[in-house]
Formats: sequence, C-alpha cells, structure tokens
Amino acid sequence: MSRDLEGASKGHIRSTATAVKGSSGYVAVEKFSGKLHGRTGSFVLQHSEIITRGKL
Repeated sequence: MSRDLEGASKGHIRSTATAVKGSSGYVAVEKFSGKLHGRTGSFVLQHSEIITRGKL
C-alpha cells in the first residue's frame, strides 16, 4: 500500500428522516489538510445520499 497522501480531515454532517418508513437523507462537508509528495495543501469533499424506502 502506498502512503503518498498523509493528513487529517474534519467534517460536519446533517441528516434527516421522513414520515416514509426507511426514507432519509444526509449531506456532509469534510475538509482534508495534508501532504502529497512533499507538497502541503487542503481540499474539501462533499458527500450526500438519499435513501427512499430502504433503497439508495
């Protein structure tokens, strides 16, 4: 396994459920700060998902 990317991240998540059984959603924003091949920097990731009646 290569370890070219080193660092840490911190994120925030918001989620909700609906009145429909098995249905929900979330959105998350995560900032990663670290080093890649000797260069330092950061980037932001956005994650999200919607689940409807238990299906993605």
